[in-house]
Amino acid sequence: MKEDATFLTVKNKFSQQEFKINTDDILYAMKTEEESHAKPWIYMIDGKQFYYSNSMGALEEQLGKAFIRISRQCIVASKAIHSVTKEDILLNTGEKLPYSNRNKKRIICTQLENQKKVLQKLRASKKPMTYEDYAEHYRSFDHMPFAFADIEMVFDDNAEAVDWIFCYGNEALAKIEKTPLKDLIGISFGSVFANMDAKWLRSYEQVVLYGRTLEIIDYSPEIDTYLHVTCFPIFPGHCGCILKDITKIEYAEGEKSNEKALRLYLAKVINA
Repeated sequence: MKEDATFLTVKNKFSQQEFKINTDDILYAMKTEEESHAKPWIYMIDGKQFYYSNSMGALEEQLGKAFIRISRQCIVASKAIHSVTKEDILLNTGEKLPYSNRNKKRIICTQLENQKKVLQKLRASKKPMTYEDYAEHYRSFDHMPFAFADIEMVFDDNAEAVDWIFCYGNEALAKIEKTPLKDLIGISFGSVFANMDAKWLRSYEQVVLYGRTLEIIDYSPEIDTYLHVTCFPIFPGHCGCILKDITKIEYAEGEKSNEKALRLYLAKVINA
């Protein structure tokens, strides 16, 4: 059992009932600018929210070094920070939080150190396999009607993804990439496609480092095709990808519920 120091006493958002929560499951704590004297809300990884009955300063002290104060109103779990822009912190969940400029350097250093730690763990747990091993493992995908690839991410010294290597691909992948498998497997994407778009790297990086499953709908300048990509974690350091040419997807005719489902899906994509 973990020590009591890793637990925090909070209250339910509605019933005011007290709970003990594991601080490892906290994403961030926040109070709005309009609530300068209010107590912070705790936002959990699973989406739950709890009320903390003490001050922001007391919460920061209790949470310890695993969390970082990014502004007067917000404390974030260091491990939850994916990247830092000029205005916001992007979390692994995709959420954006504003930060104070005076904290920017400390936030960036923390985020970099966290990515390096995650990458070290991945490298330590990675099991080397030959490309023949990958082919045997994924042989059930060989004749699937959709493109599938197992890619191993390549990181630089700053723990940022800079390329990936194809460890497995089926014939449908060769078709959609417009390149024979012999010219893909064991070869980095950047060496095959000199015009590699960095947007793919950022998404695949989140999958590998933080275990996210993402849906990407975007244009691929490398193959001049609009793609729907589902990417998800598989082996440590690897990302599984299912790719579809949007122009060739055929939808079954359905009832009104089918149309509503499609509208909801598209609305989420547009607002992402």
